[in-house]
Amino acid sequence: MSTKTRIARRCLASAVVVALGGLGFAVPAAAASPGAVIGWGDDSVGQSTVPASASSGMTAVAAGLAHSLAVKSDGSVIAWGNNQVGETTVPAAASSGVTAVAAGYAHSMAVKSDGSVIAWGYNNSGQATVPASASSGVTAIAAGEFHSLALKSDGSVIAWGSNASGESTVPASASSGVTAVAAGQFSSMALKSDGSVVAWGYDGFGQSTVPAAATSGVIAISAGTLHSLALKSDGSVLAWGNNSVGQSTVPAAATSGVAAIAAGGSHNLALKSDGSVLAWGNNGNGQSTVPAAASSGIVAITGGNHHSLAIKAPQQADLAIGLSAGPKGVALLHVTYTLTVTNNGPGPLTTATITTQLPAATANATGCAYNPGLKQLACTIGPLAVGQTATTTFTATPGLLALNLPYTATATRTTSTPDDPDPANDSATATCAAHVLPLTLFCR
Repeated sequence: MSTKTRIARRCLASAVVVALGGLGFAVPAAAASPGAVIGWGDDSVGQSTVPASASSGMTAVAAGLAHSLAVKSDGSVIAWGNNQVGETTVPAAASSGVTAVAAGYAHSMAVKSDGSVIAWGYNNSGQATVPASASSGVTAIAAGEFHSLALKSDGSVIAWGSNASGESTVPASASSGVTAVAAGQFSSMALKSDGSVVAWGYDGFGQSTVPAAATSGVIAISAGTLHSLALKSDGSVLAWGNNSVGQSTVPAAATSGVAAIAAGGSHNLALKSDGSVLAWGNNGNGQSTVPAAASSGIVAITGGNHHSLAIKAPQQADLAIGLSAGPKGVALLHVTYTLTVTNNGPGPLTTATITTQLPAATANATGCAYNPGLKQLACTIGPLAVGQTATTTFTATPGLLALNLPYTATATRTTSTPDDPDPANDSATATCAAHVLPLTLFCR
């Protein structure tokens, strides 16, 4: 028995649960900022074991039956998991310039920045044979079990591959004004610019019968094996079609505040506006048991047949540095500085070093180290929650100061964990000047 024959028979024997969808979203599995891929659920062929090469800088993800795809910030594709028919053997054409990916039953797709589509892997129904019409002008893609979809820049949809249930027969209503596409097992979906959903192909479980609630106000779509999802502009999720394992029963937590959706084989994922992930439906392989790592900071999601993937943005903590000095008009030759460090988020601060450069002085402060050779005072700050401010007070003795000679100190964030995304507020200065008659020090 050939490899292709074994795959075909496996699909026919378990058609209800084997195929996937959920790869063509109005807000596809593209990250707002590059991050690390995390995976959970079925890992029988390594589809949820994320390789080191996908641990940072990833901008998009897609999950197939038993394989996974990701796009790096340099436009190259990484693939892992099952490779029985070459679905994870990335062609040279997908080593650069890729902006999005889609994973079908056992085929893979990529769209390039020049608007062309690449496909590889299983091709029993021509799903990996890209038609000439998809060689340019494509803005989005979706992969079903044995068919493929592409959205053109003119708002029209192209479909190819299996058409056993009419999934590749694009209706007239999807020939213009389409903004997103999604592919289920044997069904297809399109989102129109007016917020309405169009669906066609297999409708045995009502997955292609669009409910009234999805005829307006929809901003994203996704398709599972035998069910469909839509995200409304008010942040609520709609689901219809097969509900054998609760995949079309939307939980209360997904009725508001949802920013993106993804349908797996018979489970669903929802990305909340706070960066947390919800999951429901089939959990036979743990695909709906969201790990702690996906409870915050998630920027993209996708669902495979029995596994789930997400992109987690690197933790960041924006620190705002402040520095003030005194006395003001006091007959003393020492300066008291107040250093403030405020964590603007979005994540908590673990630790930071703030270094104050003094022009000429000795200095001391609890928790700080003074380097007399460099005339630098290094203070360690942290941990610090979002919104909190740490204050450190230290004194410096300038020594003899010339008349009106400015005495300027500069405090600068030199290191911090996690990274600081905004260097604009990483330093602050305080300036003092001496006056001879009377001997006073003025600071501002």
